[in-house]
Amino acid sequence: MAQEEPVVVIDLIGEVDISTLDDVKKSVMEAVNSQVAVIVNCSDCEFVDSSTLGMFMEAREGVSSHGKQFMLVAPPSGAVRSIIEMARLDSILSVCDSLEEAQTRLEGDAL
Repeated sequence: MAQEEPVVVIDLIGEVDISTLDDVKKSVMEAVNSQVAVIVNCSDCEFVDSSTLGMFMEAREGVSSHGKQFMLVAPPSGAVRSIIEMARLDSILSVCDSLEEAQTRLEGDAL
């Protein structure tokens, strides 16, 4: 049986924009630097701006450089998913409909 891959889940709540990004980025980049898989859960997030999308891309690159995965959870009917799709980042970022889906995908990749 394969060992489960360590993962950090970061829950974003409300709006994340340039005025709140520093705290969020600090948490995300700490997770990235811990060299584990990272899931950013945007299920309870109402809005992200372009600076947040840039941070997602930076985090993805950092996690990938450690051979780990970076996933976003953004429900299909949510505003964050629409923003990601409008920016056409859904073809670059691993976007899941639910936290359970993200965890299942990580478990599948660990096998």
